[in-house]
Amino acid sequence: MTEQRAVSISGLVKRFGSAEVLHGIDLEVSTGEVVVLVGPSGSGKSTLLRTINLLERPTAGRISVCGHALTFDSAARQEREEIAVTRAIRAKTAMVFQSFNLFPHMTALANVAEGLVSVKRMTRREAEAEAMNLLDRMALAHKAAEYPATLSGGQKQRVAIARSLAMRPQVMLFDEPTSALDPELRSEVLTVLREIAASGMTMLIVTHEMAFAREIADRVVFMDEGSIRFAGPPEGFFQTADPRISKFRSAILL
Repeated sequence: MTEQRAVSISGLVKRFGSAEVLHGIDLEVSTGEVVVLVGPSGSGKSTLLRTINLLERPTAGRISVCGHALTFDSAARQEREEIAVTRAIRAKTAMVFQSFNLFPHMTALANVAEGLVSVKRMTRREAEAEAMNLLDRMALAHKAAEYPATLSGGQKQRVAIARSLAMRPQVMLFDEPTSALDPELRSEVLTVLREIAASGMTMLIVTHEMAFAREIADRVVFMDEGSIRFAGPPEGFFQTADPRISKFRSAILL
């Protein structure tokens, strides 16, 4: 990929009915950058993440992902060109959710292989070989034949990450990937995220893990009431005297 900017967002607005939850967001993410989104519940972090791969259609503004750009207006329509670009953006991105979203009737191996067959058009044998390699990378090769109901939360999340990596995205989006896990299982998943970041993947991560944010982020973005209040290096976020950020830090670090 030669794009200097993996993600570029300008003037992004999102409304649900009369409620405006994103107020003219501007954000650029460089290729290979790890951006951690923090802020109180309801500040718009997850909504922003979901607009990047267009799980939520913005009300207004412009989004560009890996060179594929769309400009939105208030008219709720999807023209042929928008649909084509939406598909291109989704092909470049992968999203990992806090609730795993695995197929319960499929084994861990089948969960990872399914997209390779249905989207990438690999043969089942090729897909399963690639899926097994990814499960091995997640230290889960021994769980390949097991179903989600038999896996721990940390194992489920690692399968979900393997499934996302299988699609070979250029941008990975993580929506509170450890929030449903107990401390020991969180550690498993955070280790995987560190490894993915070290590989040079462009990542946007919504999290409340402040120590992890400080360690892994190239930039911390603090959101409050649908706006970006701070965007800068982690040390700047943890040292700023901004009273709103100080209040948030105090609450989250208790």
